[in-house]
Amino acid sequence: VNIEQEKVWNFQDKTEESEASSPDLLWIAELFRLFAIIIEAALWLLPLVIIFYLYKYREYWINLVQGNGFQAKDKVLPDTLFGLDISQQSLPDDVPGQARKLWASGEYRSAVSLLYRGSLASIFRSYTFELPPGATEQDCLREVEQSSHLTLQNPDEASSQSVPPSLLIEHFRLLTDLWVELAYAHKLPNDDHFNTLCEQWSRVYSREGGN
Repeated sequence: VNIEQEKVWNFQDKTEESEASSPDLLWIAELFRLFAIIIEAALWLLPLVIIFYLYKYREYWINLVQGNGFQAKDKVLPDTLFGLDISQQSLPDDVPGQARKLWASGEYRSAVSLLYRGSLASIFRSYTFELPPGATEQDCLREVEQSSHLTLQNPDEASSQSVPPSLLIEHFRLLTDLWVELAYAHKLPNDDHFNTLCEQWSRVYSREGGN
């Protein structure tokens, strides 16, 4: 019996063998490639974002570099709040006196609105604090109440302030409640309550830059 031995050479692509033995490596590589693209895009966008905010708040940085600080008075005091005009031109010289005339003529909403607008204008003009966009009357009240002390726009005026901040906060709270009840709940206050707020208004805001 003749026995013959044959040797057969089997050539196999090692790359195909490697890919076949580890198919999960492909999606991992794709994932890392995606992360690299995202990081690269972020690195390109970051300088643009920084430039945008530097330009948007350029007045703040200019004042800071010049040593003037942030001019909060110019930034915080708007022309309108909650749809109410609090510009200086819209307010009479004698706010409580004009409010009493409006009340006596039956224009109750206008009377209370005038007291409230005058208070807002005086507080925003005299003190430093900010409101978030879209703030409401209650947001404004909370901002005033949560301040342990109200910071004057001009610290040199501190010696002339005879009204304690606690009295201003209490009066502003009562006046805010009165305005909200009248404007939204259509609840009319009595004459005594309104007259009391008018009298207090003169005492509270006479030295706060009010009218």
